[in-house]
Amino acid sequence: MKIRYCIPRPDDSGELYETTFLMRVTGVQHKLGRRTNHLGEKVVQSSKLSIASRESKKLDPANEMLATSVRNYLIPKAPSTKYRYIDVTPWDRWTAIITFKRDDGDAMLWIQKNNSVYTLNSQRMNLEDISRAIAKVIFKSCFDRSAESLENYIDTVVTYPANVLYALENRTPYQFWDDGTKIDVRINTSLIGEKTAVLEISEGIWGEISVSDLNTFINTFGLNLSRSKTWYRITPKKLWTRLMGEEPTESQLKLMIAWLMQNRTQDMVETRAKELLQDLSSEYDNIELVLHEGYMALFVRGKDADWIIADAERGMKQNHQKVNTYFWSGKDWSGPICIDNLHVNSSIGDQLAARAMMLLNDRQAGDMIYTLRSLEPLSAKWDGKHRFDRTQLTPYRSIKDKKNVAKTYPYPPTVAERYRRDFYREHPYVNPNQPDPRDDPQEGALYR
Repeated sequence: MKIRYCIPRPDDSGELYETTFLMRVTGVQHKLGRRTNHLGEKVVQSSKLSIASRESKKLDPANEMLATSVRNYLIPKAPSTKYRYIDVTPWDRWTAIITFKRDDGDAMLWIQKNNSVYTLNSQRMNLEDISRAIAKVIFKSCFDRSAESLENYIDTVVTYPANVLYALENRTPYQFWDDGTKIDVRINTSLIGEKTAVLEISEGIWGEISVSDLNTFINTFGLNLSRSKTWYRITPKKLWTRLMGEEPTESQLKLMIAWLMQNRTQDMVETRAKELLQDLSSEYDNIELVLHEGYMALFVRGKDADWIIADAERGMKQNHQKVNTYFWSGKDWSGPICIDNLHVNSSIGDQLAARAMMLLNDRQAGDMIYTLRSLEPLSAKWDGKHRFDRTQLTPYRSIKDKKNVAKTYPYPPTVAERYRRDFYREHPYVNPNQPDPRDDPQEGALYR
């Protein structure tokens, strides 16, 4: 049968990404719904991702939502035996073949079940990983018209689980406890073979781990899905022993913990986000990194209006909305305007940058975000009717300046103290050669 798979765009436009492929199931009878379009295609539509979706808490929410749809529609399942007796033995063995037709050839996926064992293209995997891999291929096929390119991508997602591909791009999540404080870190990850990866557990020291173990490790610390006896709540000392084959010395353990502390998740996210904002401000004339009411903000000059997206960790929806958005009405900054993120773990910097890029073309943004459509600048098509005087903006200092300021404070003696924001306000300033940044509201914003 021919299937048309529809994937809702993650915005309020109501538009869909679409792809088509052939699917054949042998061994069992698999009915894929009743809906057929005028071309004779079975139409499947994935659920739309929203802030209420449980998938929004996953590492890759969009792919998880699509993977759930794949499990529900494409994977053959035995009928329910709750209210009647049905022989489900035939459902222990079946094969499903998915074929993407392209001008330069075909790209294929074949899924098999043999009793309790599932395989994807002859690679043994659990059902969740198979669904994530198929979801990735389906989404890519919406835009990729080359069979060769799709085949190469299929080889990648079949060989490496979705968790491992995520870790290669975003580092591997890990948590441990130090002085009663939970520390979230990210560990550098690299592949050294088709089935082997390495983690940088200390400076310049890489521990070897199999791809399957790395997948379980990420399930344990990144998704809280697995309580593996091997990895669950493993301490840095045991992690070293497990990866290196021998216990660390006292000095090696101290260096390892110090290295992990330098790779705290929040510190890395904030540093990367600030660098991103600086780059946006430098690259785009209509974006400027400024200080707004004591908070870091981006000024954006859109086609219809001027906007401020400000860091403001306030409100009931901090997970989905850590920033406030305002537009210049001609007299004052009107707002805030509600614009939610689908992912609960987006950093403030990423949220600032995403909204800024969207509001550069605010006219088109109104088609994608329903909370913007009814705003006067967009509904009345101001076309720059009211502009804010950019000479009145207060520029935000560079990352380099902020690092220098931060170093002038005494370093907290314990981990618990490092996470207390009041520490930087209570301790005296120690550099007499520079003005006290606590007297400057612009610098004070760094420590709020």
